[in-house]
Amino acid sequence: MTDPKAAGYRPEIDGLRALAVLPVIFYHLSETLVPAGFLGVDVFFVISGYLITGLLIADLEQSRFSLWRFYERRARRILPALFLVIAACVLPAALFMLPGQHSDFGLAVLAAVGFVSNIFYYGSTGYFMPSAEVMPLLHTWSLAVEEQFYLVFPLVLYATWRVNGRWLWIVVAGIGLTSLILGYWLARSDPAANFYLLPARALELMAGALVALWRRPPRILAEGLTAAGLVMIAVAYALPDGGSPLHGLPALVPVVGAALVLWAGRGSVVGRVLSVAPLRWVGLISYSAYLWHWPLIAFWRLRGGEITAAAGAGILVATLSLATLTFVLVERPFRNQGPVALFPARALVPFLGSAAVALVLFGLLPTMPAFREADGSAATIEARLATNYGLDMVCEGGFTLDPKCRTSEQPEVLLWGDSYAMHLAPAILAAGDWGGMIQMTKSSCAPVLGLSMSPSEYDSDWYIGCLRFNDEVFAWLAGSSSVRIVVLSSNLNLLFNSLRRPDGLVIPESAAMPAVRAALLDTVRRIRALGKEVVVVSPTPATGKDIGQCLAAAELAGGPDTACDFALTDSGVTNQKGIDFLRELAPQIPLIDLTALICRNGTCATRVADVLVFRDPGHLSVEGAEWLGRTYRFDRLIRHPAAPDASIN
Repeated sequence: MTDPKAAGYRPEIDGLRALAVLPVIFYHLSETLVPAGFLGVDVFFVISGYLITGLLIADLEQSRFSLWRFYERRARRILPALFLVIAACVLPAALFMLPGQHSDFGLAVLAAVGFVSNIFYYGSTGYFMPSAEVMPLLHTWSLAVEEQFYLVFPLVLYATWRVNGRWLWIVVAGIGLTSLILGYWLARSDPAANFYLLPARALELMAGALVALWRRPPRILAEGLTAAGLVMIAVAYALPDGGSPLHGLPALVPVVGAALVLWAGRGSVVGRVLSVAPLRWVGLISYSAYLWHWPLIAFWRLRGGEITAAAGAGILVATLSLATLTFVLVERPFRNQGPVALFPARALVPFLGSAAVALVLFGLLPTMPAFREADGSAATIEARLATNYGLDMVCEGGFTLDPKCRTSEQPEVLLWGDSYAMHLAPAILAAGDWGGMIQMTKSSCAPVLGLSMSPSEYDSDWYIGCLRFNDEVFAWLAGSSSVRIVVLSSNLNLLFNSLRRPDGLVIPESAAMPAVRAALLDTVRRIRALGKEVVVVSPTPATGKDIGQCLAAAELAGGPDTACDFALTDSGVTNQKGIDFLRELAPQIPLIDLTALICRNGTCATRVADVLVFRDPGHLSVEGAEWLGRTYRFDRLIRHPAAPDASIN
């Protein structure tokens, strides 16, 4: 960050930094505050590309280019505050995390110190991966992207400059265009790579770099361009998901907006507004604010706390206060160079190297077997909240006839659906003696023939796999003489996504409900035509918050049994819409409504006696499912469903 007293300092850039960091913080506190506040990271990348390119070009023009000096400046700027925040996370991680979370934290420390957090978290995405909300170092992925940029880009600039400096803008534009095309493709083929990895993020950095290479626009245009840029940023923040859940073309709006402000903002009216003292100060402390805000949110959630208005205000105040102290006591002193430097260049590397080694050692401590074994109570809680795969983990990913996914060679019951079918297997088995059960489940794939959701966060081939899975299950069912009852279950995310048919036709979300109704009724007709009975089990009532994490925190703290219970009126819209959808079809398809079993007198139980009912925001734990099955005799509920309406027979 440029010192305010230095020549060429542009105070409006600090104001722009404030308009990048505050939306990110507000979005993480509550997505309703700034619907697409996450795009503030894109604005940060544009600013970084602009400033770094400007510094490097100045060094090249004055024949003083030095990779060592460049990396030393970056180390002074980034590492001290980062290492401080990581160190501050070590103790609360030990206090509030379960053993598995703690081990993941140790690996996250190693990734953050090595500036490969983006690669680490890219490899940690998946349906049953740990909740991002309780990963205190998740936000370091963006620092890793910038550091990887710092390693490569100076070499590209230097090589181009030595060949022909006039080609700089062509090379930069070419990298940006390549990144744009790659990002557009990855948004559909590998959305996680598109979000986390440098190749797709280079677009934002190159946009800033191009601005640094261009001459300022004529003053007569500057006012309009800067105002347009600010409006583009504001509009992007205000649109749900930035106009689209995909990082890609929609991200061009804030990127172009930030580039316009950087290009034309000097001396403009908008530039003077961005230069007001409060915004400028938030911009100065923005790096530290970004570092502190997410660990504070994550550890609050790890303790079982909800982000209420009061809690959010407290976290915001704590973030800005810690950021101010970090800026004054750490960032500024370490950035000083020359004879008054807190650490001269020759001492900086040993100091930061020693700090990095210490952080890695402390961070990796939780991965040691002796450490995990010493925390018996936490390990027990974690085991009780382990992923409920039903009969076995192998039954989760797709069609299989693995013996682990059946309890008999001649099963009487087929359990078919997504993870909300999977978590019912212990309930069915615990209910009594059966003629046997077979589980056929695929996460996020509802048991509806001829339709699959096509969410942006899954690759383009995913929906084909879901359609194929359901066809394979039905074909197997048609050839089974033993199966008498088919139990279907899903959280019905189909209702909240665009859909795909086998012919590739896309059904928009606005038309999803009638399409799902028709396809589900048709699926039931086809099953009954095989001479099988059908019963549907509803998704659980849920609030959208991580009930499993709340239960873990309450167990560790010795909280009351009702600590995580919630009012039925607080049930989240998503699950409730699916439940209501199935209730409307109950006259035609027999329904086991889990809300009626879990929620009594308007309150939904998350713990009953010693039983932890939930394991995450919506899935039943193994012991919770077994409790439901025994208590409410799932064998009777499934074997004797209500008589369906003859209209779909």
